[in-house]
Amino acid sequence: MQKEGKIELLSVLIASIVIFIVYAVFVIGADGIDATFPENETNASATFGHSPSGLNVSFNGTAPQFHCTVQANGSVANNITNVSLFISGEPLASDSAIRNQTLNTTVVGPNPEVIIFNVTPALAEGIYYWFCEAETNESTIAYNTTNNRSFIIDKTPPTFTTNVANATTTLDNKHGTSDVIYIAVNSTDKYTNINTVGLFVNHTGSNTQVNITGGTSGVVPGNNTLVNLSFVIPDYTIGSVLSFNLTVNDSVGNINHSQVLVFAVTEDNTVPGPINLNTPIDLFNQSSATVEFNFTAYDNNDTSLICNVSIYDSGGAIIKNISNIEAANNTPQTNSTSLSNGLYSWNVTCVDSPLNENVSATRQFTVDQLPPVVSYFNITNSSTFNVTGGGNSAIELGTGEGVSRAQGVTLYAFANFTDNLTQVLQGALQAYNESSSSWVTVSQSPSNYRASRNSSWINLSFTPPIGHNIYEGDNVSFRVVANDTVGNINTTLTIQNITIQINDTTKPTLSVTLGQRDVNGTNTTDTTPTIVWNVTEGNNINYLAMQVDGSADDNCNLRKNFTTIATANANKNGGLTVLDTGGCSALTNGTHTVRLTTEDSWGNSELYIHSFVVQTGEGMSLTVGAITTRSGGVTGGAAINQSNITPYHRLSFNVTLDGGVSTLKNMTWTSSCDTSTNIYTNATETSPFNFSGCKGTEANQTVTVTAYDHVDNSITKQFQFAVDDYAPTLTVHSPVDGARYSDLTQINISAFDSMSRIDSAGFYLDGSNTLNSSLNGTAIGAFLATYQGENVSFISVNANFTPGTHTIKIWANDTLGNERNSSVITFVQTGPIKAGEINNSIASYLRTLNSVPVNVTIRKKDVGGGYGLANTTDIDNTFEIFINLNSSTDLDSINVTITELNGSAANWDKINFSILIDDAGIIAGIENNITADLFDFVYFNSSLDEFINDTNSYFGKVLLPFNISGANRLAQEIWWFSNSDDLTDRTNVSKCTADFSRTTTTPCWNNTGGGKTLLFVPHFSAAGGGNDSRAPTVAINTPATPQGVSGFVPNVTVSSDATSCKYILNLTDTTKSSATSNVSSAATPITLGNDKVCTWDEVRFKDGAYNITYNVTDASGNINETNMTFEMSDGTASNTPGPTASSVSSSGATITVSNVNESVNATVIPTNGSSFTNGMQTDFSQSQSVTLTGLSSGTTYYYNISLYDFNGNLAKNGTFQFTTSPAADEDEEEEESAAGTGTGGGGAAAVSTVSDSKAQVWNSVPAGSSFSLDVDKSTVGITKVTVDNIKSELSDVEIEVQALTKKPVSAAAAAKVFQYLRINKKNIVDSDAETLKISFRVTKSWLDDSNLASNDISLYRYNDNKWNRLAVKVTGTDDTYVNYEAETPGFSYFAIGSKTAASAELQAILDMIDSFYATGSPSLIEILDAIDAYYSAGGA
Repeated sequence: MQKEGKIELLSVLIASIVIFIVYAVFVIGADGIDATFPENETNASATFGHSPSGLNVSFNGTAPQFHCTVQANGSVANNITNVSLFISGEPLASDSAIRNQTLNTTVVGPNPEVIIFNVTPALAEGIYYWFCEAETNESTIAYNTTNNRSFIIDKTPPTFTTNVANATTTLDNKHGTSDVIYIAVNSTDKYTNINTVGLFVNHTGSNTQVNITGGTSGVVPGNNTLVNLSFVIPDYTIGSVLSFNLTVNDSVGNINHSQVLVFAVTEDNTVPGPINLNTPIDLFNQSSATVEFNFTAYDNNDTSLICNVSIYDSGGAIIKNISNIEAANNTPQTNSTSLSNGLYSWNVTCVDSPLNENVSATRQFTVDQLPPVVSYFNITNSSTFNVTGGGNSAIELGTGEGVSRAQGVTLYAFANFTDNLTQVLQGALQAYNESSSSWVTVSQSPSNYRASRNSSWINLSFTPPIGHNIYEGDNVSFRVVANDTVGNINTTLTIQNITIQINDTTKPTLSVTLGQRDVNGTNTTDTTPTIVWNVTEGNNINYLAMQVDGSADDNCNLRKNFTTIATANANKNGGLTVLDTGGCSALTNGTHTVRLTTEDSWGNSELYIHSFVVQTGEGMSLTVGAITTRSGGVTGGAAINQSNITPYHRLSFNVTLDGGVSTLKNMTWTSSCDTSTNIYTNATETSPFNFSGCKGTEANQTVTVTAYDHVDNSITKQFQFAVDDYAPTLTVHSPVDGARYSDLTQINISAFDSMSRIDSAGFYLDGSNTLNSSLNGTAIGAFLATYQGENVSFISVNANFTPGTHTIKIWANDTLGNERNSSVITFVQTGPIKAGEINNSIASYLRTLNSVPVNVTIRKKDVGGGYGLANTTDIDNTFEIFINLNSSTDLDSINVTITELNGSAANWDKINFSILIDDAGIIAGIENNITADLFDFVYFNSSLDEFINDTNSYFGKVLLPFNISGANRLAQEIWWFSNSDDLTDRTNVSKCTADFSRTTTTPCWNNTGGGKTLLFVPHFSAAGGGNDSRAPTVAINTPATPQGVSGFVPNVTVSSDATSCKYILNLTDTTKSSATSNVSSAATPITLGNDKVCTWDEVRFKDGAYNITYNVTDASGNINETNMTFEMSDGTASNTPGPTASSVSSSGATITVSNVNESVNATVIPTNGSSFTNGMQTDFSQSQSVTLTGLSSGTTYYYNISLYDFNGNLAKNGTFQFTTSPAADEDEEEEESAAGTGTGGGGAAAVSTVSDSKAQVWNSVPAGSSFSLDVDKSTVGITKVTVDNIKSELSDVEIEVQALTKKPVSAAAAAKVFQYLRINKKNIVDSDAETLKISFRVTKSWLDDSNLASNDISLYRYNDNKWNRLAVKVTGTDDTYVNYEAETPGFSYFAIGSKTAASAELQAILDMIDSFYATGSPSLIEILDAIDAYYSAGGA
């Protein structure tokens, strides 16, 4: 037995080792594998998956997909070869499982690889298990499997185990508004759990979810759980039929709908309300005993209510009732009653016809007709609050009676007031003005001061001003008054006054006048002036003394003393005239003084000294000063008659005062060129003829100058000048334009100037800017003309012209510098040329220029068409100039030939023209411009044009030392530049196809022997060979990095050979940029200044890192790809330019903001209590105009503008305002014929343009989601607004639907309109959504009354100042309505109406109705006659 036991134990040990080895081979040594999708315990329907993590939504039972992730742990090649998927309805064991699929694969190394299995056909419902297995190709095959995963396929929706029941308990089985009803059902699901149960109600034609399990309902659903959901019957459903059903879904989205439960709402159980108390508001105070009570009561059903206003005293007892008020529904009601002073409260109770009763809130108010009462009043000389005397006694200033205060010294007033019911608001210190018999407020407390009710101290200060006023040495009475918060003020006779003596500290004010001259230092010609004085003083003066020049003579009125108080005060305002009779002498010329002195009764004294100048018999002279030419030269002005000047000469005039006592006051001038009066300063310069009337002409002109001194002496003088702004006339007699001369040696011209003299003449030869001035007077400084107006003819004998074509321009000027040039004259001088001299000159010049050997030969064309050597030959022949350049060897030489040259068309004086061969600077510039490689390049500059300007008088040949085709091809292309000044515009020359001549305009080439190419050109400029294998250059101008502005215009500078550009972005999230594609449209380079650039429309980016690549292509197909990564980092808002308001009408305005420094969206927002719908522009621009509509006439609106850039940076500017026009200034808005309820008809003008509305706010709207606003109001034609597929996440979105009582614009939308509406939006733009849908309805009764069928209806949208009809479709009908749906491109004003547009006749009737409501004209009879005529004519 013991031996057997040992054997069994050994067997167990061996078996364990074997198992461990197998495990090590199969598991430990095997490669890794994991079953990664779907995760364990995932449930799925036919289309939707639900996992514990919530991440496996794509897993479904229709096309299930499984992921096995494998990873090779070893280094053996092709380590993992097969991966298998096992699926079963029972838990799987690896040794008995049946493979579903096996996929061959190759996995090497440690990087994970996902093997995807797509299982077909679809899986049936049930519970499933699965795992993955990996197999290697090692010599000993290793297997590795994952643990079992489970999942459930559930394609069946939940089932109801009970019927839907109304669980509401009512005594009479009736349902009314405001009742809470309960709908119950029990449901279960076979495989998964009940997820949610929703309660839906329908009474408008569409189901609306009103409650759901979880959340606020507090109900947790589950299998076989009774769900009971509640709903409060809305107050507007009275008389409606409600249908209810429950929707149940399981955890994988299978949905089932219960049967419908229907019952009627027959009872009105809703209390009236709200009851809004309008006035008096809570805690309102008033001084009137008549109190108006205004309230508005609303009821869901009744058109009127019976209401009662209850008024309570401060103890809460009812003291008055205003009973049995029949209040119209939702209409303000006003009732009044009289109340005595006191504290009150009030509320309103209303009862509807079913006797539902409601009481409003209670508000308090106060009636106060009693002013504040003063309990203490004192005026002191100290700011310290020093109350003495007690009680109601009034203590005067200081500590005793009669203590005074002086002007300019502050006094302080203190008072205490009490108020019975309200509060002391403001106190005022007043002084009594005896002259006007009125109290004047001199100081007051702040207007927002509110003291406590029964102890209100008011302290005020006042400084009696220095000056002649009511305080000047007078006893002044002061008092303090106060008003309370309702305006009661204590101004009765019982207010105590305090009288204070104010000491006079103001000196008397003195003035002296001589006749009409009251300015000190004035001048006069009167030697016996009347001297008038005035003393301003509020008190008596003690004496008054007047003295002229310190005189002691009382008899000649040179001194006057009033030494008594009586005489002094009697002569405060007096005067006397200086005498020159009875032994008295008049005042002499010169300066004189009047001394006036006085003293008032308070001892304030004053001395006033008045100076004046007497000047008689003074002479004045006026002369011309200097005359300054336009160039700055100065001449004297003595000779004035017929002095020759131009309008641009500057003149000065001098005034001399002979007496030397008075001084010049001012000067003025007018001229025949400017009749306005101009102020002028002595001896300064002015240009009286520099005006349009004197320019470009020659005539005698005048200037009139007037000078005044300070004693009214004046002098006026007129000066005449010959003003010449007209150049001489010029006639050229020889040479004549187009003429040929064999021996021209003379230039014959005539010159004439009617106002000046001919100064000199000259000529410009052959385009030179150097004047040949050989045609002038013989003596230095002499003029060609000896007198003004002389017609000068002269001949120059110094001209000597070489053979060839010449140009000449004749010049002459007059003595004032007015110049005249003749037109350019072209002529030919015939004669022989010396070919040898010309050959040597050209060769020598070009050798020096190019530093290479040069040979030149001039040949003449013979009668046979060939060219032979030319020696001394007349220019009237055809020539060829052959130039051999760089001729060190024949292989590298370049030959240039000017051939078929018309000898008479050349200027043989200009034979040293420039030819540059392979100039390094020019080649580098061209290669930089066209990004190509040049060689053997010939360049002629403009000097050749001086030799032969007519390009039709020759053509050119260039022999280049390379081939352009064939096996020995060296250059890819030959290029010709037609303009040597623009080496960016090249022509790729083609092979010749015909003979070349002087009239050929397109260059070409031919191959010649010896591997060379002969190039023919219409004219010489620049040419050579080259290879274009280089890409164009690109310099990125924008964007920058970092890019600090959200929007930028992509911009690159490119080389001149670029022909097209585009840019490529690396966008993966299109919401982060305004770019609609990663690849831009192709742009053609444009020239800006000296650069060639490619530019596109602005593109905007959210903050982040981006990559942009610019592709630029040249004509040869070379492409440059330049890439950059840029960082968009825009944390700065735009600037905020001030807006302007335009197109302001009675109902609208346009707000424009321009010159914003980046592209923005703009929102106009009301401020300062203004109210209107925010206006938005969302197209991102640097100039935005926002149109506001629906405004009230004659109203001032305050607003600011919010500017948002693409990154959401917000900039707000200050507050601005505009005022709409009064209604009378424009047509009144038209009354809508169908008032919006669908009942048709007309009526009086509506109180408000908005009759009803519905709005909703969504705090967050994720990208890709949709949302809708259910309106569900019988007064609003739109039933739902749906916003589908939001493109990017939005926040705080608001949609509002408004039913309007009037047309929003003057034009009618259709012939028959059911209702006008408006849809407002906030924090969303039309382009944020994929589609916008509007559901609406029309009553069948309105269709019948309007004689319309259901398919006769359209929805109109107002946009671009017109009504636009949208496509609609009928979605259903019921007993009352026909329902429709339409898609709209945006929100705006809308109209539901007939497809037939409003006729002109109907529009005219609507305009008559508008005018009647606005002005009372035309009459109703006229309107009815127009309507009758309209229908008689067949109108509908």
